[in-house]
Formats: sequence, structure tokens, C-alpha cells
Amino acid sequence: MAKYHPRASSARQALASVCLGVLLAGKLTAQNAVAAEFAIQCNQGVAVDEASIYAISNTRIEKCDKQSGEVVAAWQADKKIAAQKHFKHLNSGAVIEGKLYCAHSRFPVAVNDCSVEIFDLEGAALTHVETIPMP
Repeated sequence: MAKYHPRASSARQALASVCLGVLLAGKLTAQNAVAAEFAIQCNQGVAVDEASIYAISNTRIEKCDKQSGEVVAAWQADKKIAAQKHFKHLNSGAVIEGKLYCAHSRFPVAVNDCSVEIFDLEGAALTHVETIPMP
């Protein structure tokens, strides 16, 4: 339920509309109503779980509280860490069983160098735990 609006700055602003049906039932129903609206910063995609919205940008992910929109945790690729030097272009994401799975590419540097990046969502921090290279 996010709409993207270009801004004068380099980042785009995502307007997150949290549906009451998703909050209460974990699924969409005919009785959905907008429970809250707030702005979050991202330029690639948004993923959600029961309590949080994950704003995905090229090399940064922010975990936002679903009720207030407040950023409660963030992860930024650190090019000084060998396991994170490859990060260039995180794309969409999905939360599955407590982990955030993000598509990643190195476009336009290496168009066929793609991976799935996995982040652990337990606790207060976002932690990158695995890179799965795509053939």
C-alpha cells in the first residue's frame, strides 16, 4: 500500500498507507480501511510484516514502526566490510518467517551479477546474514 512521489531531492518519498485489515487479520479483506498515513524515505521498494515497514533503498534499509512511521532501526552497506563491498542496487523485498529477502543487482556496473540478500529481523537491529548469488 505504498505510493511513490518524486521529490526535488535525490530521494523519493514513499507514502505508506497501513490497512486496518492487514494490521488485525494479516490479510486483505473487503472491509479494509486506512488506519494511518505517514511518509517514509525509500527509492526502491517496501516490505512489511505484522509490526514494521521496511523502506528499501539502493544500499540502505530502514525499519519503520507500522503505527507511527518512526524509524526504529537501519542498516547501511559498509563498503569497508568485505562481505558488503558488492552492494550497489537493492530492489524489492519480502518478509518470510522473520527474515527480509531482497533482490539485488549491480546494474549498470555488472548487469548479470545478481543476488538475493537476506536480513535477520529479530531484535532491535537489521542484520545482513547471507548473500545467495544468482547464476
